[in-house]
Amino acid sequence: DLSCHPNDTITTWKWSFGDGKPQSFVADPLHNYTRNDTFQVSLTTATNQGCWDSLTKQFEIPGPKPEFSILQGDTLGCRPLTAAFTNQSSEATSYVWRFGNPSNNVLSTRADTNVDFTYRQPGEYAVFLVGRDSVQNPVTKQKEFCSATFPDTTTQPEKRVKVRDQPTADFRDSVSCATGQVTFTEAVSSTPATSISQYAWRFDSFGTATGTNPSFTFPGAGTYNVRLIATSKTGCRDTVSRSVEIPFKPNAGFTTKRACAGEPVR
Repeated sequence: DLSCHPNDTITTWKWSFGDGKPQSFVADPLHNYTRNDTFQVSLTTATNQGCWDSLTKQFEIPGPKPEFSILQGDTLGCRPLTAAFTNQSSEATSYVWRFGNPSNNVLSTRADTNVDFTYRQPGEYAVFLVGRDSVQNPVTKQKEFCSATFPDTTTQPEKRVKVRDQPTADFRDSVSCATGQVTFTEAVSSTPATSISQYAWRFDSFGTATGTNPSFTFPGAGTYNVRLIATSKTGCRDTVSRSVEIPFKPNAGFTTKRACAGEPVR
Protein backbone atom coordinates (compact mmCIF):
# COMPACT_ATOMS: atom_id res chain seq x y z
CA ASP A 1 0.00 0.00 0.00
CA LEU A 2 1.42 3.37 -1.10
CA SER A 3 -1.59 5.45 -0.11
CA CYS A 4 -1.11 8.73 1.71
CA HIS A 5 -2.95 11.84 2.90
CA PRO A 6 -1.14 15.13 3.68
CA ASN A 7 -3.33 16.16 6.61
CA ASP A 8 -4.85 12.95 7.95
CA THR A 9 -4.06 9.35 8.84
CA ILE A 10 -5.26 6.36 6.82
CA THR A 11 -6.98 3.93 9.15
CA THR A 12 -8.94 1.58 6.86
CA TRP A 13 -7.88 -0.59 3.94
CA LYS A 14 -10.04 -2.88 1.81
CA TRP A 15 -8.43 -5.07 -0.84
CA SER A 16 -10.35 -7.01 -3.51
CA PHE A 17 -8.10 -9.38 -5.43
CA GLY A 18 -10.32 -10.14 -8.41
CA ASP A 19 -10.32 -13.93 -8.05
CA GLY A 20 -13.42 -14.38 -5.91
CA LYS A 21 -11.53 -15.08 -2.71
CA PRO A 22 -12.18 -13.16 0.54
CA GLN A 23 -11.14 -9.53 0.78
CA SER A 24 -8.34 -8.32 3.02
CA PHE A 25 -8.45 -5.41 5.46
CA VAL A 26 -4.76 -4.95 6.30
CA ALA A 27 -2.38 -2.44 4.79
CA ASP A 28 0.05 -4.89 3.17
CA PRO A 29 -1.67 -8.24 2.60
CA LEU A 30 -0.32 -11.47 1.23
CA HIS A 31 -2.63 -13.23 -1.23
CA ASN A 32 -2.36 -16.68 -2.80
CA TYR A 33 -3.57 -16.87 -6.40
CA THR A 34 -4.39 -20.45 -7.39
CA ARG A 35 -4.80 -19.98 -11.13
CA ASN A 36 -3.04 -18.14 -13.93
CA ASP A 37 -5.11 -15.25 -15.24
CA THR A 38 -5.51 -11.50 -15.43
CA PHE A 39 -7.11 -10.02 -12.33
CA GLN A 40 -8.57 -6.63 -11.45
CA VAL A 41 -7.11 -5.71 -8.05
CA SER A 42 -8.87 -2.92 -6.15
CA LEU A 43 -7.81 -0.99 -3.05
CA THR A 44 -10.11 1.31 -1.10
CA THR A 45 -8.68 3.39 1.72
CA ALA A 46 -10.31 5.68 4.28
CA THR A 47 -8.87 8.25 6.64
CA ASN A 48 -9.53 8.94 10.28
CA GLN A 49 -11.84 11.82 9.26
CA GLY A 50 -13.92 9.60 6.90
CA CYS A 51 -12.43 10.60 3.56
CA TRP A 52 -11.87 7.74 1.16
CA ASP A 53 -10.47 6.88 -2.26
CA SER A 54 -10.17 3.75 -4.40
CA LEU A 55 -7.86 2.49 -7.14
CA THR A 56 -8.09 -0.51 -9.49
CA LYS A 57 -5.13 -1.97 -11.36
CA GLN A 58 -4.80 -4.96 -13.65
CA PHE A 59 -2.55 -7.72 -12.41
CA GLU A 60 -1.49 -10.67 -14.56
CA ILE A 61 -0.12 -14.06 -13.54
CA PRO A 62 1.35 -15.61 -16.70
CA GLY A 63 1.05 -19.28 -17.47
CA PRO A 64 -1.34 -21.91 -18.78
CA LYS A 65 -5.05 -21.10 -18.62
CA PRO A 66 -6.85 -24.43 -18.96
CA GLU A 67 -10.61 -24.40 -19.49
CA PHE A 68 -13.17 -26.73 -20.99
CA SER A 69 -16.90 -27.14 -21.45
CA ILE A 70 -19.04 -30.26 -21.58
CA LEU A 71 -21.30 -30.68 -24.58
CA GLN A 72 -24.85 -29.79 -23.64
CA GLY A 73 -26.79 -32.92 -22.73
CA ASP A 74 -23.68 -34.93 -21.85
CA THR A 75 -23.61 -34.00 -18.15
CA LEU A 76 -26.46 -36.39 -17.33
CA GLY A 77 -27.45 -39.68 -18.93
CA CYS A 78 -27.77 -43.44 -18.72
CA ARG A 79 -24.83 -45.80 -18.82
CA PRO A 80 -22.88 -46.25 -20.95
CA LEU A 81 -22.65 -42.47 -21.34
CA THR A 82 -20.17 -40.91 -23.75
CA ALA A 83 -19.46 -37.30 -22.77
CA ALA A 84 -17.83 -34.84 -25.18
CA PHE A 85 -15.42 -32.23 -23.77
CA THR A 86 -14.45 -29.05 -25.66
CA ASN A 87 -11.00 -27.70 -24.85
CA GLN A 88 -11.18 -23.90 -24.51
CA SER A 89 -7.70 -23.43 -23.02
CA SER A 90 -5.03 -20.91 -23.89
CA GLU A 91 -1.31 -20.46 -23.31
CA ALA A 92 -0.61 -24.16 -22.79
CA THR A 93 1.24 -26.66 -24.95
CA SER A 94 0.18 -29.95 -23.34
CA TYR A 95 -2.83 -31.18 -21.45
CA VAL A 96 -3.81 -33.94 -19.04
CA TRP A 97 -7.47 -34.90 -18.68
CA ARG A 98 -8.67 -36.57 -15.50
CA PHE A 99 -12.14 -38.06 -15.90
CA GLY A 100 -12.79 -38.92 -12.24
CA ASN A 101 -13.84 -42.54 -12.79
CA PRO A 102 -12.84 -45.34 -10.36
CA SER A 103 -10.14 -46.60 -12.76
CA ASN A 104 -8.59 -43.10 -12.65
CA ASN A 105 -8.35 -42.89 -16.44
CA VAL A 106 -6.02 -40.13 -17.65
CA LEU A 107 -5.62 -38.85 -21.20
CA SER A 108 -2.65 -36.73 -22.30
CA THR A 109 -2.70 -34.60 -25.45
CA ARG A 110 -0.12 -32.30 -27.02
CA ALA A 111 -2.64 -29.78 -28.35
CA ASP A 112 -5.95 -28.26 -27.35
CA THR A 113 -7.79 -31.28 -28.70
CA ASN A 114 -11.44 -31.93 -28.01
CA VAL A 115 -11.92 -35.33 -26.39
CA ASP A 116 -14.67 -37.69 -25.34
CA PHE A 117 -14.87 -40.36 -22.69
CA THR A 118 -17.31 -43.19 -22.06
CA TYR A 119 -18.53 -43.82 -18.52
CA ARG A 120 -19.67 -47.42 -18.12
CA GLN A 121 -20.68 -47.44 -14.45
CA PRO A 122 -23.30 -45.34 -12.67
CA GLY A 123 -22.07 -42.54 -10.46
CA GLU A 124 -21.13 -38.87 -10.35
CA TYR A 125 -17.71 -37.92 -11.71
CA ALA A 126 -15.70 -34.70 -11.32
CA VAL A 127 -13.62 -33.88 -14.42
CA PHE A 128 -10.40 -31.84 -14.36
CA LEU A 129 -8.05 -30.52 -17.05
CA VAL A 130 -4.40 -29.73 -16.35
CA GLY A 131 -2.63 -27.33 -18.72
CA ARG A 132 1.17 -27.25 -18.89
CA ASP A 133 3.76 -24.92 -20.39
CA SER A 134 7.01 -23.13 -19.63
CA VAL A 135 6.96 -19.38 -18.87
CA GLN A 136 9.63 -16.78 -18.27
CA ASN A 137 10.02 -15.61 -14.71
CA PRO A 138 9.77 -11.78 -14.88
CA VAL A 139 12.24 -11.43 -12.01
CA THR A 140 14.92 -14.01 -12.78
CA LYS A 141 14.32 -14.00 -16.58
CA GLN A 142 14.63 -17.78 -16.45
CA LYS A 143 12.15 -20.16 -18.05
CA GLU A 144 10.20 -22.18 -15.54
CA PHE A 145 7.82 -25.11 -15.93
CA CYS A 146 4.28 -24.13 -14.99
CA SER A 147 0.95 -25.94 -14.74
CA ALA A 148 -2.60 -25.07 -13.76
CA THR A 149 -5.79 -27.04 -13.16
CA PHE A 150 -9.33 -26.26 -14.27
CA PRO A 151 -11.65 -25.86 -12.56
CA ASP A 152 -9.94 -24.18 -9.63
CA THR A 153 -12.26 -25.52 -6.94
CA THR A 154 -11.25 -22.83 -4.47
CA THR A 155 -13.20 -20.28 -6.53
CA GLN A 156 -15.01 -22.25 -9.25
CA PRO A 157 -17.65 -25.01 -9.16
CA GLU A 158 -16.66 -28.51 -10.20
CA LYS A 159 -17.48 -29.81 -13.67
CA ARG A 160 -19.42 -33.03 -13.13
CA VAL A 161 -20.88 -35.85 -15.21
CA LYS A 162 -23.71 -37.85 -13.63
CA VAL A 163 -24.36 -41.35 -14.98
CA ARG A 164 -27.59 -43.15 -14.14
CA ASP A 165 -27.87 -46.91 -13.88
CA GLN A 166 -29.18 -48.78 -16.90
CA PRO A 167 -31.72 -51.58 -16.34
CA THR A 168 -31.24 -54.92 -18.08
CA ALA A 169 -34.60 -56.27 -19.20
CA ASP A 170 -35.20 -60.03 -19.24
CA PHE A 171 -38.08 -62.48 -18.83
CA ARG A 172 -39.04 -66.15 -18.74
CA ASP A 173 -42.14 -67.74 -20.24
CA SER A 174 -44.28 -70.75 -19.41
CA VAL A 175 -46.66 -72.17 -22.04
CA SER A 176 -49.84 -74.07 -21.18
CA CYS A 177 -50.41 -76.73 -23.82
CA ALA A 178 -54.02 -77.15 -22.74
CA THR A 179 -55.05 -73.51 -23.27
CA GLY A 180 -52.23 -71.99 -25.34
CA GLN A 181 -51.85 -69.29 -22.69
CA VAL A 182 -48.35 -68.02 -21.96
CA THR A 183 -47.41 -66.67 -18.54
CA PHE A 184 -44.41 -64.36 -18.44
CA THR A 185 -42.58 -64.36 -15.12
CA GLU A 186 -39.53 -62.88 -13.45
CA ALA A 187 -39.17 -59.74 -15.47
CA VAL A 188 -35.74 -59.05 -14.00
CA SER A 189 -33.27 -56.23 -14.11
CA SER A 190 -29.68 -55.48 -13.13
CA THR A 191 -31.02 -52.67 -10.97
CA PRO A 192 -33.22 -53.37 -7.91
CA ALA A 193 -36.78 -54.23 -8.89
CA THR A 194 -38.02 -51.26 -6.87
CA SER A 195 -36.17 -48.90 -9.24
CA ILE A 196 -38.20 -50.05 -12.27
CA SER A 197 -41.21 -47.82 -12.87
CA GLN A 198 -42.65 -49.39 -15.98
CA TYR A 199 -42.76 -52.67 -17.90
CA ALA A 200 -44.13 -52.43 -21.44
CA TRP A 201 -44.87 -55.71 -23.23
CA ARG A 202 -45.73 -56.33 -26.88
CA PHE A 203 -46.94 -59.76 -27.95
CA ASP A 204 -46.07 -59.81 -31.63
CA SER A 205 -48.89 -57.92 -33.38
CA PHE A 206 -51.67 -59.34 -31.21
CA GLY A 207 -51.60 -57.28 -28.03
CA THR A 208 -49.77 -55.36 -25.30
CA ALA A 209 -49.59 -55.38 -21.51
CA THR A 210 -47.92 -53.74 -18.52
CA GLY A 211 -46.80 -55.14 -15.18
CA THR A 212 -44.15 -57.63 -14.18
CA ASN A 213 -45.92 -60.95 -14.78
CA PRO A 214 -48.59 -60.74 -17.49
CA SER A 215 -50.33 -63.63 -19.25
CA PHE A 216 -51.36 -63.71 -22.89
CA THR A 217 -53.10 -66.20 -25.16
CA PHE A 218 -51.90 -66.27 -28.75
CA PRO A 219 -54.37 -67.13 -31.55
CA GLY A 220 -52.87 -70.53 -32.31
CA ALA A 221 -49.77 -72.65 -32.62
CA GLY A 222 -46.67 -71.05 -34.05
CA THR A 223 -43.70 -68.88 -33.23
CA TYR A 224 -44.30 -65.34 -31.95
CA ASN A 225 -42.05 -62.41 -31.10
CA VAL A 226 -42.38 -60.96 -27.59
CA ARG A 227 -40.78 -57.63 -26.68
CA LEU A 228 -40.26 -56.14 -23.20
CA ILE A 229 -39.15 -52.56 -22.46
CA ALA A 230 -38.11 -51.94 -18.84
CA THR A 231 -37.91 -48.28 -17.77
CA SER A 232 -36.29 -47.16 -14.51
CA LYS A 233 -37.49 -44.35 -12.27
CA THR A 234 -34.64 -42.20 -13.59
CA GLY A 235 -35.79 -42.63 -17.19
CA CYS A 236 -33.22 -45.19 -18.36
CA ARG A 237 -34.58 -48.08 -20.38
CA ASP A 238 -33.61 -51.40 -21.91
CA THR A 239 -35.34 -53.62 -24.47
CA VAL A 240 -35.29 -57.38 -24.94
CA SER A 241 -37.02 -59.36 -27.71
CA ARG A 242 -37.43 -63.12 -27.78
CA SER A 243 -39.31 -65.76 -29.74
CA VAL A 244 -41.97 -67.80 -27.96
CA GLU A 245 -43.20 -71.07 -29.50
CA ILE A 246 -46.76 -72.28 -29.03
CA PRO A 247 -46.89 -76.05 -29.75
CA PHE A 248 -49.52 -77.73 -31.91
CA LYS A 249 -52.14 -79.70 -29.99
CA PRO A 250 -52.21 -83.44 -30.78
CA ASN A 251 -55.45 -84.87 -32.25
CA ALA A 252 -56.22 -88.16 -30.48
CA GLY A 253 -58.23 -90.86 -32.37
CA PHE A 254 -58.52 -94.61 -33.06
CA THR A 255 -60.43 -97.19 -35.15
CA THR A 256 -61.81 -100.63 -34.27
CA LYS A 257 -62.86 -103.80 -36.06
CA ARG A 258 -65.90 -105.92 -35.34
CA ALA A 259 -65.20 -108.99 -33.23
CA CYS A 260 -67.14 -111.67 -31.40
CA ALA A 261 -67.22 -111.92 -27.67
CA GLY A 262 -64.00 -113.33 -26.31
CA GLU A 263 -61.96 -112.37 -29.41
CA PRO A 264 -59.20 -109.78 -29.12
CA VAL A 265 -59.88 -106.36 -30.68
CA ARG A 266 -57.12 -104.53 -32.50
